[in-house]
Amino acid sequence: MTKETNTKEKRSKDTMGQRIKNRRIEMGYTQEVLAEMLFVKKATISKYEKDQRDIPVSVLVRMADILQISPDYLIRGNFDWIEDIKQVLIHISDPKLQKVAKMQMVALADICK
Repeated sequence: MTKETNTKEKRSKDTMGQRIKNRRIEMGYTQEVLAEMLFVKKATISKYEKDQRDIPVSVLVRMADILQISPDYLIRGNFDWIEDIKQVLIHISDPKLQKVAKMQMVALADICK
């Protein structure tokens, strides 16, 4: 099993609450700070991170924006959209644009690790 496969399996076993907590910590936010940004109580963030409370879609979307991650990653724990982007890249005919798009995709993928 490769390191990448192992990482993908680990991510898929994480709960949404664990992904939220991990990303919040990566971004350097405390529960209090994230709560203020979302206009909710710290206890609410704690419950989200412990998977003890459902997250309204509007809050989930705002949270994803704040944490600079896709809502899809928070919900499903994967980066399937990267494969979608690769399929789009195949159809770019201009080599210069294709090179720029590939560089941006690599940078985006690195950010999302």
